[in-house]
Amino acid sequence: MLFHHKPVFVKKRTLAGKLAATLAIVTISIIVLLVLLIMNSLVTQHYSKLINESGKVRGGVQRAIKLNIISQNCGEVVTTVDYALEELKRMEKKSSFIYNGFDINTVAQVDTKWKDIKKLLLLEDKTMLLTQSEEIWVMTNNLVNYVEKKSIDTIKRIYTLILLFFVLVVVLGVVQFITRYIIKDKIEFQAEHDALTGLYNRYYFFREHDKAIDNFLEQYRNFALLMIDIDKFKDINDTFGHETGDKALQFLAYALHEHCRKNDLAVRYGGEEFIILLQEIDADGAYKIAERIRTFIEKNSAEAVVPMTVSIGICLYKKGYTPSSHIDNADKAMYYAKQTGRNKTVDFDAL
Repeated sequence: MLFHHKPVFVKKRTLAGKLAATLAIVTISIIVLLVLLIMNSLVTQHYSKLINESGKVRGGVQRAIKLNIISQNCGEVVTTVDYALEELKRMEKKSSFIYNGFDINTVAQVDTKWKDIKKLLLLEDKTMLLTQSEEIWVMTNNLVNYVEKKSIDTIKRIYTLILLFFVLVVVLGVVQFITRYIIKDKIEFQAEHDALTGLYNRYYFFREHDKAIDNFLEQYRNFALLMIDIDKFKDINDTFGHETGDKALQFLAYALHEHCRKNDLAVRYGGEEFIILLQEIDADGAYKIAERIRTFIEKNSAEAVVPMTVSIGICLYKKGYTPSSHIDNADKAMYYAKQTGRNKTVDFDAL
């Protein structure tokens, strides 16, 4: 059946709660981003120094060997290489956690070979030194290449984390945006609609009724109310059961929706009572719409649910009516229709 909705109760979050949650998400996002950027900066500095020190080792070893071969003092260069190797070993200890590990064996192999070279530097015979120089060149060159590759891989990893973080933030933002609007729409729908029939509820009607009165007073736009009640609805419930009674209410809601114009407002006012706010209409127009609804229900209800009829009261708004007196007058016309035989339409002004 059209307009059937299962009741779903959603608790509204306060504006302060929404702002607090949004602020918390933004704050956490900024903190994580800053941590990643700081980590990236530290990684870059760390590996820049590693590359610099490994370059000193490679260049220093070759320079020391060349100076020694031509019988020049290489003591200062040897000291530079020793210091650079110590720095590499010291920095390696800081690399294990933040910088994804650093292979100390690569440095240790160069350090061991360098110790052998330093012994050869003290010998007069340079044959062994020349032989070993090629081997340590390969080892120091591998050290530099290793450090450079390690640096690039680690920095790429940090940038990947930053990129993934941004993607995650964007995805969460989109999900939150969509979810909020879906939930917001659902909350608004439930706040303004009747769960069983899908028509607007009385609270929404009161607001729109007040607007219609304002429009009448300011722009002289006539409007009317139709108060509609199912005749002997209790008998339908008692005879066929409450499930059939619900279906009867849904059928009536369908009939009202089908016969309302675009700007009219069909409302479940309470129980088996329904009300329609007819915009920009006179008494004759309101009566015609009421009769179309009444005859449609009389002719089609038996096939759709169970045989039933409705009584309808009409009240055209007039200056001096309060919102409650206007509704009461439509209600009085509807009850007069019931008292005088049911299944009829009565205009309050005709009483």
